[in-house]
Amino acid sequence: MLFDKIRIANLTLENRIVMPPLETNYANEDGSVSQRTIDHYTRRAQGGPGLIVVECTSVDPIHFHPHQLSISDDKFIEGFARLAGAIKQYGVKAAIQIQHPGRQLVHPSLQPVAPSPIACRTVPKVPRELSTSEVEELVERFAAAAIRAREAGFDAVQFHGAHGYLIAQFMSPWSNKRSDKYGGDVYGRATFPLEIIARTRQKVGKDYPLIFRFSGEEYIREGRSIEESKIIAQLVEKEGIDAISVSAGVYDSGEWTTPPMLMPRGCLVPLAAEIKSVVSVPVVAVGRIHTSQLAEEILQQGKADLIAMGRPLFADPDLPKKAKEGRHNEIRYCISCNMCLNSLFSDEPVTCLVNPDLGREGEPEVKAPQSKRVIVVNGGPAGIEAARVAALRGHEVKLWDERPKLSHRWSWLLKPYIVNRLNLLSKLGVEVEMEKTITPETLAAEKPEVVIAGRGLSAPALSIPGLEAVSTIQADDILEGKARAEGNIVIIGGTNIGFEVANLLVRKGCQVWVIEEGHILGHGMEPLTRNVMLRRLLGRGVVFHRHARVTQVESGSVTFVDQKGTEQRLPFHHIVVANNWEPNEELIELLQEGDYEVIPVGPYQQPVQYIQAFKEGTSIGRSL
Repeated sequence: MLFDKIRIANLTLENRIVMPPLETNYANEDGSVSQRTIDHYTRRAQGGPGLIVVECTSVDPIHFHPHQLSISDDKFIEGFARLAGAIKQYGVKAAIQIQHPGRQLVHPSLQPVAPSPIACRTVPKVPRELSTSEVEELVERFAAAAIRAREAGFDAVQFHGAHGYLIAQFMSPWSNKRSDKYGGDVYGRATFPLEIIARTRQKVGKDYPLIFRFSGEEYIREGRSIEESKIIAQLVEKEGIDAISVSAGVYDSGEWTTPPMLMPRGCLVPLAAEIKSVVSVPVVAVGRIHTSQLAEEILQQGKADLIAMGRPLFADPDLPKKAKEGRHNEIRYCISCNMCLNSLFSDEPVTCLVNPDLGREGEPEVKAPQSKRVIVVNGGPAGIEAARVAALRGHEVKLWDERPKLSHRWSWLLKPYIVNRLNLLSKLGVEVEMEKTITPETLAAEKPEVVIAGRGLSAPALSIPGLEAVSTIQADDILEGKARAEGNIVIIGGTNIGFEVANLLVRKGCQVWVIEEGHILGHGMEPLTRNVMLRRLLGRGVVFHRHARVTQVESGSVTFVDQKGTEQRLPFHHIVVANNWEPNEELIELLQEGDYEVIPVGPYQQPVQYIQAFKEGTSIGRSL
């Protein structure tokens, strides 16, 4: 069924896999289509989905994000024509999503606009309320953008009514407090998208496919519920929408817009099923649907008509082709780590933890003029990337590590990544040895020309009265299985390492308290994953104290001062130290004695640092 044809209005798709609109930050600064954008979508089209929906594209010449595509002027049509043509040459249908950010505009100098002057938590600038006439002008902007998309050769247009952007803001009782025709009950709040659809239909004609994407649930207090969304779905269908894509959430509930790995697979499918029960047009399901088997199951159960796979096509653009041919064991599966999203949070071009070629489709690695013998030692994620790129460039590469496994400090996140990279390194002929004794002598025996060495990490010494008199356990020893803890556990340090060890211990039945001096719990984790993990730990009984400082340790008791300045005591059977470790140069200094070039790398001990690790490793590999 997944590979059966389906029609959206008069548009026939070769299969039911949809690549939904995912931002890339690949556009030129003026919003025009870059060659990198074309290369990116061309590569996805080669993999064979039925439909590609190009990422959210601004209808407004002013209110758009940096490096976001814009279709606000006729001057952009030529670039979009090249993009649409590049996608369609492979028999894949091409659509484009048109959008206005409203109050969720991220811009250093512009004031956002919105239905009402209410800010969201994530983008705290208070927006300016749009006048009635300005709203009517925006209706015309959306319709004009749709005309440009059709002229550029796109087969369909999708209106972005999801994730808390402007159309969604009008539909939500949380953000729309207007008293004119665009406010009030659900029917009044739906007026803006309905006028956009009606005006666009007038301009593009009755046969041009129009798709509407919206959040079935916003998952915020006073937000739009699935019951109101079912009403809106029926209204937009009646107004002329030919398909509905059902997502969830807004910026303030981002774990539903881009579900991280801790969310259930197919977590948004029930919303699609609810919408499908009240409309007759095709419905698209999305939300951690990463395998063709799960996609097939959803379709067979009648919960949706099409399946959106966004991040999975970042991870492996050939997923549709491989799945159709039954080559499931060859698919490089998305792990929902959200490093792609974290790239965007950092205003960087999007990258992928399991697909190092994402965004570099037009930049194949060039062979080095001369092959060198390269050894990477204790390199962590940056060293792994350096080894991979160096091997691609034709160098003879070995990877050594003194530990029993790679990057244990990210173990809960990096297990799938490590498996992926080890497979890649094996295919490239890189020899990997774990628990390797690394000395100048063992290296000299291999006669390397270049040694890429990871900077070391050392546990910091804590100056807490009485701590030296009790036995403490390093979090890393628990994560590596070298030590055990049970009973009442006090964890000193509530960053990413503290979260990881707390999760492990509470699942084993321990009572866990976490004391963190800083303001942010789970610092160093991807934000959406952190939010889900925090809720999970709280639900399992973990107690957190932030802005807190341990002042005394005695036999069986820890004294700390909480954020109100109140002194408290906790009983403990074990104290686990989970602070971030301090870099040291001991290995680097030792290896400098050898007759080879030493290139230091890292260290990286936080998941959010992967982008920097990826860049450093790639840069080193290309420099050889």
